[in-house]
Parts: sequence; structure tokens; C-alpha cells
Amino acid sequence: FQAAATLDPFCRSHERILRHLIDDLGFTVFKFEMSTGCGIMGEHPDFPLDAPFMMDIYRDIAKIGGVVAFDLGSPGDGSNQPEAVRHIADSFPDMKIAVCHLMSPRKNHKEQLIKGLTAMNRENIYFDLAALHWKVRPEEYPFPTAQEFIRIALDIIGADRLMWGTDVPTTIARPGLTIQMLIDYIKDAVPADSVDRIFYSNAESLYFGGK
Repeated sequence: FQAAATLDPFCRSHERILRHLIDDLGFTVFKFEMSTGCGIMGEHPDFPLDAPFMMDIYRDIAKIGGVVAFDLGSPGDGSNQPEAVRHIADSFPDMKIAVCHLMSPRKNHKEQLIKGLTAMNRENIYFDLAALHWKVRPEEYPFPTAQEFIRIALDIIGADRLMWGTDVPTTIARPGLTIQMLIDYIKDAVPADSVDRIFYSNAESLYFGGK
């Protein structure tokens, strides 16, 4: 396991908290749940992810070669800002970014997914596939829309920056759904020579520096 820290950038003492997390506790991975449903933009008005006060936070994380993970919410949400993520990645090439849930597309978001992935196709931006089957609900195993979205990501991003994930326990709450199914539907959607990268080595490289 690799722990990730988080903080509210609107907190009065967020700069001091960030320094404590980095300097005293040694965190190198930071997660920002930006989604309007249950994240920062659910508690605060929509704001640019590349606003100056956020760029100051990323700058401190970039100085240690850290990782920032974003839950952007779904396309159409104010928090879903692919162009801003691209700007952040270009501004801090030494910092790696993980976009959770393949940017959380719903069943009708194919065009938005293609546009967003194209905008964020940068060497330092990774994407996890956690809860993708949940985002396209209602759909039965093996979740053909989720599999189609994974193949789209392979075409645009390639296999070197995609990572398996689950988001359990919520995403196996439906009776009869198992973690094995969440493994198998993705394995069936990707080429055999990509399985090791997507299920292991990409995450190892991102979160553990390849150790």
C-alpha cells in the first residue's frame, strides 16, 4: 500500500498543513477529490484547477517529484477540467498526475471521453480504471461500454499509463458482483501483452518509483 495525503486548499492554514505533510510526515502522493458530488467542489464554488493558489500547491509537490491524483467527477461537472489538467502537467513536468476513474464517463459520454483523453495525453498523466463499470451503470457484466471505453483509452493513451483499480466496497455492492469480475472484464478488454503493465507495473512505477 502507498498512502496519499489530502488537504482542503480553502483551509486558512493549508500552506502550513502542506509543509507538515511533506516535511514532517514524508508524503509524496496527494489526492484531490474535486468532484461536485462529494468532493471539494461540492463544498466550494467551481474554480479552475489551475488557479494560482492551486498552482502554488502543485509547485511544492513538484519540487519533491511527487504525484497528484485527481477525481475530476464526470464530464459536464464543473470539476471535470481536462484542459486545466493538461496545463498543470505541462507546467510541472517533474510531477506525475493520476486521473481517477478514466475521468468518470457515463454511458453517454463517449465523445467527451475521447476529447478529454486527447487533451490530457501527456507523458506525466496516468489514468486508473477504478469504478469504470460503476460509472456506466446500469450495465451487466462484462460491462461492454466500460470495455469500449478502455479500448478507446488504449488507442489514445496506450497501455503504459493505464492502471487497474476497484473503488471497493461500493462498486461490488450489487449482489453477485465480485472483485474477480472487476479483474476479468478488464483483462478481457486489453491485449495480453498489456496485462502486466495495467495490473501492476504502471502503478508500481507511478506510486513507488519502480521499486
